[in-house]
Amino acid sequence: LEYRRQLGERLDSIMLYLHKDLTLNQRERYFVNKEMLIASQMYAFDYADQFARKMMHISRILADSNLIVEAYTMSSFHLTHAGRFIESLDLMESVDIQNMNVSEEVRGRYYFYYGFLYRQLATYTRDSTCQKYEYQSQTMFQKAIGSNADDGISQMAEGCISIQNGESHMASRHFVRALETLSEEDSVFRSFIYNQLAECHRLAGEYDEALSCYIKAAKFDILHSQTSSLAIINFADY
Repeated sequence: LEYRRQLGERLDSIMLYLHKDLTLNQRERYFVNKEMLIASQMYAFDYADQFARKMMHISRILADSNLIVEAYTMSSFHLTHAGRFIESLDLMESVDIQNMNVSEEVRGRYYFYYGFLYRQLATYTRDSTCQKYEYQSQTMFQKAIGSNADDGISQMAEGCISIQNGESHMASRHFVRALETLSEEDSVFRSFIYNQLAECHRLAGEYDEALSCYIKAAKFDILHSQTSSLAIINFADY
């Protein structure tokens, strides 16, 4: 609670700075908001939501395709973690990625985050649409790999495809590699990776290893105040 209070005070201070400091140009403002979204998205939804909206707004002012796709992708991911899947899906669908001139890294991240969203939808949906979401997630992960996403993202995409295909040992290798190569910006995925590693070990009958990974994933979720925690759900089922 003390950490969250201090974080709130720091975020308030930065928001006031962004409001009052007229020396920052729009591009500088974009990257400050991006940095603060990354810092706050796992701890303080309301603050993160404001930073995400600012990123989208500034990216449109700058008319920079890379920043527009990045801003909408990160904003969608922020909503996905809060369990607001419909709003997250609407944001991703509003990006006309096929007709935008963006870097391969930005394109790869867009497709991976889109696949992650569909994967979460498939996990939480217990009706006839589950298989459709699984198929759509796999399609997006394939596109992420084809777009030469950076190694951590690419390894996660490879792991997700392997586990969906029932190749748990191959998936496990990809997820371990993802942990080793994940950038600081993508550290929010550590809980997801440990949860997937736990599933790989469970499918292989390695129950002690599975339990250890479920606990690691749940600790990340608790530490980061996750609104929706697959790790805790799976740990309870386990």
